[in-house]
Amino acid sequence: FHRFINSPEIIQALTQQINLGKQARTFIVILSSLVQIPTELEKLFVCLEHDLPDRDQLAEIARSIATEVGELPEGPELERVLDAASGLTRYEAEGAFSLSLVRHGRIEASVVLELKSQTLLKSGLLSLHQGSGSFAGLGGLESLKAFCLQALRPRPQESFLVRPRGILLLGVPGTGKSAFAKALGRETGRPTLTLDVGALMGSLLGQTECAV
Repeated sequence: FHRFINSPEIIQALTQQINLGKQARTFIVILSSLVQIPTELEKLFVCLEHDLPDRDQLAEIARSIATEVGELPEGPELERVLDAASGLTRYEAEGAFSLSLVRHGRIEASVVLELKSQTLLKSGLLSLHQGSGSFAGLGGLESLKAFCLQALRPRPQESFLVRPRGILLLGVPGTGKSAFAKALGRETGRPTLTLDVGALMGSLLGQTECAV
C-alpha cells in the first residue's frame, strides 16, 4: 500500500474515512512492509510493529510442517534449528523448513542457515559464513586458540564463573583475523557474520546513515 498512499486521492479518501470512523467507532488498518506516511496523515495514524516469532512459535511452525515421523529433530539438534531460524519471519521460517524437507526429508539447521545467508546477501552489507575451517587447520595463534577454548567453551563445573562474552582482534591486514573468526564460529557451532565496512561507508552526507 505504500506505493499508493502518497496519491492525493488516497490521502483525501483516508482523511475522510478516519473522520467518519470517529463517529461510527470504526478503524482503518493498513498492512505495509514500509512505514511511509504522508505529512498530511502523520498525526492520524498509529504505527504498530509486530515482533518476530520467538522460539516457541518457531517450534510450533516446525511441528506444523514436519508432520511425519523423523522429519522433526529432537533435543540439541532441534535447539540448533531454532537458533538458526531466530530472526526469520513466519513466512521465511516456513520456506526454510519446507526447503529442508524437500532436500533431506527432515528439518536441518544447515538449510535454514543457508536461506538466512541468502537473505543477508540481499542487504549488500552482511554475509554469513559456514565454512569448514577449524583451529586444527589454522597455523599459529596457539595462545589465542587456547584462550578461546578455555574462555568461550568452559567445562560444566566452571559454568558459575564470570567468563568473556567475546574477543576483539586488532592487527594489520593479512595476520589471520578473518580466518580466525571463521574458525572460531566453527569451533563454537555458530555462524560467522561479516560486515563489509567499505560498502557501509559513503562519501556523500547522510549516505552512511541510509545504509545502516
